Amino acid sequence: MPRPTRSDLIQEMARLGEETPKVWTIPEIQSRLDELYEEKGLMRTRGKTLTPLRHYMVEINRYSKRKADLQNYRQQHMMIPLTGNETISDLQKKGIKKAYETTQGMGEDPVGFGEHSSLQYSELLVTQPKYADWVMRTAQEGQCDYRLRRLAEWLQENKGKPQAMPNDTKVIKKKPANQKAGEENTVSSGSKNMSGLEETQFQIMQQMANMLQHLKEEVETIKEERPHKKTLEMPASEADSSMGSFSEVNMA
Repeated sequence: MPRPTRSDLIQEMARLGEETPKVWTIPEIQSRLDELYEEKGLMRTRGKTLTPLRHYMVEINRYSKRKADLQNYRQQHMMIPLTGNETISDLQKKGIKKAYETTQGMGEDPVGFGEHSSLQYSELLVTQPKYADWVMRTAQEGQCDYRLRRLAEWLQENKGKPQAMPNDTKVIKKKPANQKAGEENTVSSGSKNMSGLEETQFQIMQQMANMLQHLKEEVETIKEERPHKKTLEMPASEADSSMGSFSEVNMA
C-alpha cells in the first residue's frame, strides 16, 4: 500500500474537521491525525506516547482556528512575545520552533526533516547509523536548523543505549559490495539465527576453509606440472660389452 502524500493527509484532516497549518511537516500532520482518530474512536493508537513536543503540536493546531486564540496561547503557555503584526502562519511557525527548542527530545519524536523525516528518533539511531553520525557532526560544526540540533542532542545522549523500536520497524542489512551472486545464501542461510558475534566467527571460519581449499588446489597443480625423474638404465647390449672388456685377474 503506497504511503499517503502530504495532500492526502491534509484532506484527511479536513474530513475530520480541522485545518492543517501550512508549515506542518508530514510527521506533524500524522501525529495530529493519530490524536483525532483516538479522540473520535475511529482507531486506537498502539504504543504511541504523547511526548512534550507532540503535545505542543496538538495545542498549536487546536488554537490555530482563530488568530486571537493562537496569540493568547503563545503568550500564556509558550511565553513568546508578539508584535501584533504576525499572521496565523507566522504564529504557527514561531510556535513550532519554540516547541522544538524548549522541549526535551524523546525516542518517539519524529525527525521532521530530510529524507528520514517520517522516522522516530529511536528508529533513525538504530536503522540509519551513518545518517545519525552525519547529524551529530553537522550540529557540532556550528549554526544549523533547530530540528537538526534537537535531534543531534538526543542522538548524542542516547548513542550506544538500547532502543525500544516500533513493532513495524524492520532493520535491513545491505549485502556486501564484494559478495557474489552465487555466494548470497552461503552465509545467510547458515547464520540467519546467529548473534552478531557468532555470525562474524562463522564467516571467519568459512573464509579460512576457502583459503585452505585454495592452497590444496595450488599444491596439486604444482605436483602435476613438476617433471618426473627419469630412471637411468643401461641397455643390455652395452652392459655385455662393458663386461667383456675386462679380464679376470687371478692373484697367485
